[in-house]
Amino acid sequence: MTYSKIRLSFENVGKGKIWSILVLIFLFLASFLLLRHYYRKRKTVSIGLLVNLSGPGGKAGRYIRDGFLFAIGMQKRLKLKCPLEFRVFIGDYDESDDLLKRKIDELYKKGVKIFVGPVTSHSSYIALSHAEKTGKNLLLITPYTATTKLSGRKDCFVRTSPDNHLFVKALHNWLQKKGIRSLAVVMDISNPEFVFDIYRALEKEGLKPYPFKVNSKNFKVPLELLEFLKNEKVPVVLFLTKTRETVLLAQKLRDEGYRGSFVATVWAQTPELVKWGGSAVEGLTIISFVKPRYNNPIYRLYDATFYKLSGYHLNARAVRTVEVVQVLCKALREARSGDPKKVLTSLVGKHYDTIMGRLFINEYGDAERPFYEIRVGSGEFHVIREIPNEP
Repeated sequence: MTYSKIRLSFENVGKGKIWSILVLIFLFLASFLLLRHYYRKRKTVSIGLLVNLSGPGGKAGRYIRDGFLFAIGMQKRLKLKCPLEFRVFIGDYDESDDLLKRKIDELYKKGVKIFVGPVTSHSSYIALSHAEKTGKNLLLITPYTATTKLSGRKDCFVRTSPDNHLFVKALHNWLQKKGIRSLAVVMDISNPEFVFDIYRALEKEGLKPYPFKVNSKNFKVPLELLEFLKNEKVPVVLFLTKTRETVLLAQKLRDEGYRGSFVATVWAQTPELVKWGGSAVEGLTIISFVKPRYNNPIYRLYDATFYKLSGYHLNARAVRTVEVVQVLCKALREARSGDPKKVLTSLVGKHYDTIMGRLFINEYGDAERPFYEIRVGSGEFHVIREIPNEP
């Protein structure tokens, strides 16, 4: 095609159309540059998940990790408004106090000031003590800590799990309904802040707990427990143990002929409890603030999406991390900042309507929420009732 033909074709377009095309090109370039500038300037917040993936209980830790990453992804997937972009870090501390401190230090140096976790009462106590001792400006928010040692304190610690005092109130209600005042208590001392809290609270309620210590890091069914149950007519055994240890204890006690009731905590509320426990855990009661399933639109959407991505449904470990991310994102939107102190201020003293229902976080960062009586039946968890919140 010759130059004259090109010019003729160009002229045939018309001056009006040419200007329209030029304006569209200009608008496109301007929009592109503005968006580029926006995303470059948009602030990021670094969030660290402190979790046990490789140590004892690592399977439960993987549920926690999966729920966390899923919840972060859903914020983007559903285009939920948040003024900050997330940078995610995972600190696997292998149930080691020293490694936990090192992971906090390492991630803090990388700019992480907001941490989700740790995942037991003991590790949360260690993490908070380390943060205070080293003067770090950070925020810890966890759904896995119940120790009363961290209750009623204005510090950098927030939780969505109610403390042991409220758990024992709910357990006492369950025991009263059955007319029970004495029980054997099996305590995993690898999490002392959790188990001794509950034991002391049981005594304060006027109950008669008989303690038996185990350690999940070197677990054996205590022979003294077997002998005690043969000689004493104690109607209930309370397991303050993880899933694996709860299953082993239940199976051994049933094999030995014990026919009393078993009751456990949210610590043992995993799919593996019914998968591994079989008939030994049929009828076992869990006093928990986590339902097996929820009947609200956000839960149904999240659970269906999670199942498509992971191949399993949201369980008591995963759903709690999903809720924490929900709560945290709401605080970040209100604070419009990743500064730990501003986020903390936005978190406390508020009611939340979450994937798990109603939640109140008081001025001290402690959670208030309902407990449920949950029973294992036909290989599934069933909610029997919501337990009244009695003073």
